[in-house]
Parts: sequence; structure tokens; C-alpha cells
Amino acid sequence: MDTREAYSVLGLREGAGEEEVKAAYRALAQKYSPDAYEAGPLREDAEAKMNELNEAFDTLMGVIRTGQAPDNGGAARGGGRSERFRAIRQELQNGSVDQALEQLKTVAGGENDAEWNFLTGSAYYYKGWLAEAMRYFETACRLAPQNREYAAALRNLQSSANGGMPGSPYGNTMGQGAPVIGCSCCDMCTAMMCMDMCCSCGRGGC
Repeated sequence: MDTREAYSVLGLREGAGEEEVKAAYRALAQKYSPDAYEAGPLREDAEAKMNELNEAFDTLMGVIRTGQAPDNGGAARGGGRSERFRAIRQELQNGSVDQALEQLKTVAGGENDAEWNFLTGSAYYYKGWLAEAMRYFETACRLAPQNREYAAALRNLQSSANGGMPGSPYGNTMGQGAPVIGCSCCDMCTAMMCMDMCCSCGRGGC
């Protein structure tokens, strides 16, 4: 998305400043939040609009903060949202969970993005914070109900929490925001391998 289109998407004049961009984005994100719609065509339209708003915001903030125009008519230098998410996935797979969480915190409007919620849930899963992971996975599935990868991750976590996975390190106890206790090193390795499988399934087909 080029800067002219990004300003148009946010309903702004070209050259609008950072505070104007943020205010316009917040207002439109609230208006088009998928959570305000039941599942169906209206929600799908809201999700598409949010993706457009997110791309426009990322483009303009990149331009404003770096002073450089986007490359190849795409997102601003430094990578668009999809590129950032790919990098965060790689950090998770490398075990850099805290770094991934810090990167996710810098994504504007992430709470309205299914991929952001899925990756945040994945990070908390790796840390053993199952209640937090469950909440973000549920949101990801609500925002993108047709995504098989998100659904598989949620099912696996629900099965683990209910003791449905053989050798599950979680038992039936999930403390809100509290790390799992009593997990052996081998159990945690098994859990992380399971999450790696979830992060690999369904790519390109969702």
C-alpha cells in the first residue's frame, strides 16, 4: 500500500501528522472491530476492513518515523505487518519467547488481528501460561473462524488442559496468568514440539 492510498483509507489529508494518524486509526478500528459483529458476511467484511486499516496505519507510521517512502508500493521500510508476523513466528520457533512478546506489543491494533492473537497465545503457551494462551487462541479463532491452524492450536490446548493428551504436563489446573508448575523438562520439551507442529500446520491453506 502506498502512502496516498494509506491516507485515503484512514480518511486523512496527505501529510497528516502522527497524532492525526493515530486518532483516525483508533476511531476506525473501533467502528470496524470484528468483535462487534456476529459470524457471517458482516464480520468477514469487518475483518477485511481491519486488515486494510492495519496496513494503512503501518505504512504511514513507518513513513512518519523513518522519513522514507514504502518500497515497491508495499508497506513501509522495515517490513509490513505480515513480514513482522513471519519474523515473530521464527523467534518463537527459535525459543526467543520474551523477544517475540516484546515485538508483539509494538504492533498497533494487534488485539483486532487474528494472527497477532494466535502468536501472542503461542508465546504464552511456550511460557506455560495456559490461561493466557487459551484466551488469545479463543480470540484468534473468533476473529478467523475458518483458520485451521488456529483451531488446531486451540483444540490441542483444550485437550491438554483437560488431561486429554497422554503424558500431559498440565493436568486440570490452569491459574490465570500463572505459569504451569510441576512440569518436567521432558514434558515441556514435548509441549514445545507440539506447538511447533501447530505453527506448521495449515500454512498456505487457511
